Amino acid sequence: AQSRDRVFDIIGGTTQLSGVTITGGDPDGSNGGAISANPGPSGGVTLINSRITKNSAGSGGAFYGGSGTFIINNSRIDANTADN
Repeated sequence: AQSRDRVFDIIGGTTQLSGVTITGGDPDGSNGGAISANPGPSGGVTLINSRITKNSAGSGGAFYGGSGTFIINNSRIDANTADN
């Protein structure tokens, strides 16, 4: 059997993703196909000059976030799907 999972699971701190294409994430009905992030109240996730495409999840086909700051700059998010 083939294992399925999201591409990035970010917990705590500050993360910057720049110049990446994130595709093919599928956590088998869980949340956040490409990125699941909970950086905490003082953390954050920044996406710059990137693309999130063709991911799927139960909720948040491209991105699922908890607490923290989320910044998307000059990026494209398209063709992602979610069950809810």
